[in-house]
Amino acid sequence: MSETRTEQIYSHVSIYDALMNGKKCLLKLHQHSKEELVEARAARTVLLREEIEILEILNADTERCLNVVQLLGSGTEKALLHLITERPPNGDLYDYLHGLKNSIQAEILLEIALDVCNAMMYLGERDIIHRDLRAKNCFVFAHGEKLLTKLGDFHLAILSYSSKKSSTRLDQQMPNATVKQHMNEDMRSQFAVRWMAAEALRNSEFNTASDVWSFGVLLFEIFTFGTKPYTNMPSGKSLDNDEKVRKFVSMINFQKNQEIFCYNCNSHQYNCADFF
Repeated sequence: MSETRTEQIYSHVSIYDALMNGKKCLLKLHQHSKEELVEARAARTVLLREEIEILEILNADTERCLNVVQLLGSGTEKALLHLITERPPNGDLYDYLHGLKNSIQAEILLEIALDVCNAMMYLGERDIIHRDLRAKNCFVFAHGEKLLTKLGDFHLAILSYSSKKSSTRLDQQMPNATVKQHMNEDMRSQFAVRWMAAEALRNSEFNTASDVWSFGVLLFEIFTFGTKPYTNMPSGKSLDNDEKVRKFVSMINFQKNQEIFCYNCNSHQYNCADFF
C-alpha cells in the first residue's frame, strides 16, 4: 500500500490517499502512542474507534445502501487504529458544488439532494445519528454515466439507543431516542456549529430530528452551490463567526420565527424549515 498524506482532520487522526490491491482508497490513521490509546480506550474517547464501529455495523447489513461510503478494511487491536474506505473520484460535495456555479443544472442538484436523503433515511431506520451532515462530508462518485453522492465521515456518529453496540440488529432497542452527551471543549470543537440544531447547541442533545435540521442546512448548501450557511439572510444579516451563529440559533423561538433557513437565491426561495 502506497500512501500520500493529504490532511490532518481531527485530533490525532490523519487521512491519506492510498492504494489497496491497485484500487484507490482513503486511509485514516490514529496517531496516539500505545499508552495514550489505552488511556483513551478506558475513557471511551477514541473517535476513530467509534467511527469504525459504526461503519462495521453498516457493512454487516444485508441491505446495504449505495449512498453510504463503503468500509474496505479496519484495525482496532493494535496501537495504530486505522480504517480504509473507498475513495471518491470527484472529491467532496463542497468542492463539487463550487465547480457547478457557472453551469446551473437543477436536475443534478436535485439528484444530489435525493441521494443524501436516501442515506439519511437509511441511517435513521438503523438508529444511527450522523451528527456531522454537511457538504464537506458527502462525496461524489461515478455510477455508470450518472453521478452518485455518498455520505461519509462517521467520526461523530452515534447509536440512538442505549443497548450495547453490536454488528447485528439488537433486542430491547429504543429507536429515535435522544442522546444527551457531556462535552469538554476538545469534543465540542469537533462539531460544525453552522449545521447544528438548536437542541444540540443548547443542551448537547442529538436525535434523528437534529440530523433533519442538518439536512435542511445541507439543502441550502446544495441549492446555493456551497454558500456558507447564515450569510445573506433575508434580513440582510450575515453571521461571520460561529459564536454569533450559536447565539442566534440557541435563541430561536420556533413559534414566532419559521424563517431561519429561508434564503433568497437567484430569485427562488428555499425554505428548509419545512423539513422539520
